[in-house]
Amino acid sequence: MSTLIKRYSPPLSPEAIKTAVPVTGGGVDHTLNQVNQLAGVKILGSTHCNVISDQLTAAYVSDDPIDRGRYIVNSSSAEDHRIFISTSGLSTHLAYVLKFSAVGYSATHPSISAFLFDFSNTLIDIGCVFTAPQHIEQNGAESTSTLQQTFSGFELYDPPSGGYGAPTQPRPLYIPLANRGDVLILRLTTSGAVMVSVDIMEII
Repeated sequence: MSTLIKRYSPPLSPEAIKTAVPVTGGGVDHTLNQVNQLAGVKILGSTHCNVISDQLTAAYVSDDPIDRGRYIVNSSSAEDHRIFISTSGLSTHLAYVLKFSAVGYSATHPSISAFLFDFSNTLIDIGCVFTAPQHIEQNGAESTSTLQQTFSGFELYDPPSGGYGAPTQPRPLYIPLANRGDVLILRLTTSGAVMVSVDIMEII
């Protein structure tokens, strides 16, 4: 049995909504959709984690302001992070915002996978995958990129009977009843992308 995951809605690019830039109807609709997601949940707590990596180096392409803030990411970069979260006994899901830099235009398609484990390292949610170009943007010159972010959304999906059979599109991770209030582990693995920070929100 499978559960329908609604079409993923990535966050708007800051460049698309900054001062003096015309905002299209699609951008307005996009923003309203994300605000409506917030109306259906309560955030009980949050965890912030900065990630330090030697796989990310600043790339001063030129003095042009557009090129500043770009980073070089090796297309073969692969990371495996485990973040410990002390959860509330009321939390049913974990939503998360991922800040990262991915490889620029190339044949390599970066991806980020998220999984949830209990403290004994037993998998309790098979997780989801962010892939390019559906969920992760690639920008900049060859092998360079600006810092970007993507997120899980706030729509609460209960897993089908027996759990998900395979990783899904991006979604909040489900905390089984028996694990609520425990210390859990959010595991993030990347390919062609380097994590910079993670914000995790406990929601109901």
